[in-house]
Amino acid sequence: MAPVFRSSNFAGVLTEATDFFASINTSHKRDVNRFTGAGVYGLYYYGNNDLYNHCKNDGLGEEYPIYVGKAVPPGSRRGVDANDSDSCYALWNRVNEHYRSINSASNLHPDEFRFKAMVMHHPETDLISAVESHLIRIYCPLWNAVVDGFGNHTPGSGRFDQAKSDWDVIHPGRSFANKCRGVHNTEESIKQRIKQWKRVRLGS
Repeated sequence: MAPVFRSSNFAGVLTEATDFFASINTSHKRDVNRFTGAGVYGLYYYGNNDLYNHCKNDGLGEEYPIYVGKAVPPGSRRGVDANDSDSCYALWNRVNEHYRSINSASNLHPDEFRFKAMVMHHPETDLISAVESHLIRIYCPLWNAVVDGFGNHTPGSGRFDQAKSDWDVIHPGRSFANKCRGVHNTEESIKQRIKQWKRVRLGS
């Protein structure tokens, strides 16, 4: 058996980060100026689509994200020093990308969403992936846990044989998704999984 590393401090750090994230107010993107940094973010739904009536936020009490994601500093995957992460626009650019996806969808509108972003500077940037995973475990956001594909990028050349993602099936409009030729899940099967998730979440 390989040696097992354990840290008595790690859980406390994740709890501290989660509490800080929960304390941040959500904002309409139109009200936020471009900012620098990398970190984690959440998208929150405030619209009237019946498909999401169980995860709609009303601005009262604790709010639950429909999607949680991260943006790491350039070069971090190659082990490049992240000291200059304070000046990058990784987090802003990723949120912006998501809003373009929402704007492309035929049955969603950017004004139905708000977001919160938690910037993490060096050396905390090394914790970005761990904090994102922890937030997903806590909140179980629908577009992370059930509806796959919201965070997808345009497939590379020659990769359009893959199936259209679940998100693109129920929210058609992204141009690259229409090029996917694989056999995708049906809209009805995806909606059934959403209903099952709803029953589990609401305990009904």
